[in-house]
Order: sequence, then structure tokens, then C-alpha cells
Amino acid sequence: MNNKPMPWLVVLLTLMSATVAAEESFLPNMQRAPKEVITDHALPEDQVPLPAWPRDADLLELTLDGAASPFRYFIDRQQLLIDKNGVVRYVIVIESRNGGRNVAYEGIRCSAKGQAKTFAYGASNQFVVLTDAQWEPLATSASLYYQQELWRFHFCNALEFRPRPKTDILYSLTAQRAH
Repeated sequence: MNNKPMPWLVVLLTLMSATVAAEESFLPNMQRAPKEVITDHALPEDQVPLPAWPRDADLLELTLDGAASPFRYFIDRQQLLIDKNGVVRYVIVIESRNGGRNVAYEGIRCSAKGQAKTFAYGASNQFVVLTDAQWEPLATSASLYYQQELWRFHFCNALEFRPRPKTDILYSLTAQRAH
């Protein structure tokens, strides 16, 4: 019987020890790294006041990448805020070709894959709170694709999973792409 270790076994053991050493250097006490960092809410979401109804003069048009949409999308620049929980809150106005409008107060979390929540819908020039709204993964459906665009190109720093400063978001929306 051959007493020499098999080359693949030596490589495997070396890789395993390097992985353990790397984990120990970054994660004290061998704690597991979280898959995604989501902080507890510093302020309950239902205690955040609803925004004012959007004014046309304050709307920034959002141009979506991809196929042409039958809708136009607008963000209210005056109601854009980053709350204490790191959620980017905004008012979205979605306008059809015939001028009909849907208005919603929403939030996006800048997590690894993004999450969105609709806090309130607009009706009769005022917001109606959704009491059972939940955080959901960003939708890929055409009707909610604007959330993907806001998360990817405007609201979030993709490398740090946190919101951009409000001034950067507004510049990005005005310029239609941040660099």
C-alpha cells in the first residue's frame, strides 16, 4: 500500500483549512454571517405620518428601461425621504395614456435583492392606509417593474445595501441614471 497522500486530498484539506481561517478572521467566535442585514424598525411604520398629496409641479418623471410602457411614472420630489430604518419612502404617480392616475405611498428596502411595501393608496386626493401591507420581494411583473428600476438605478447603493443620500437620489432621477 502506498503511504503517499493523494494529491487531491491534500488540495481539499488545504482549501478547507483556508476557508476556516478566513471565516475566523472575519467572524469572531465562528458566528455565521447573516444572509441579509435588515435592522429592526426604530420607528413603527404605522407611526410615520402620511405624505401630502402630490402636486404636479413636484413630480419627476421616471423613464423605464426595456419595453415601452402604456404608463408614465412620476416620483414626488417633495415627499421622498429616507427613514430611520433605512427605508426609502416615496410617492409614486402612475398615469395612463388617457390621463387616469394611480397614486401610492411606498417604500423600498435596499437589501441584497430589494424589498418593497405599499403603505397607502391614493383615493379622492388623500391617502388610505393599508393595514395589512407586508414587505415583499421586488416584483418582476410589468406593472411593478418601476420598483426594480428605483431599487437598482436610483435609490440604493448596491455594494453596501443601504440607501443613497437623498441629494444623490434626486440627481439620479433628474439625470435618469446615476453613474
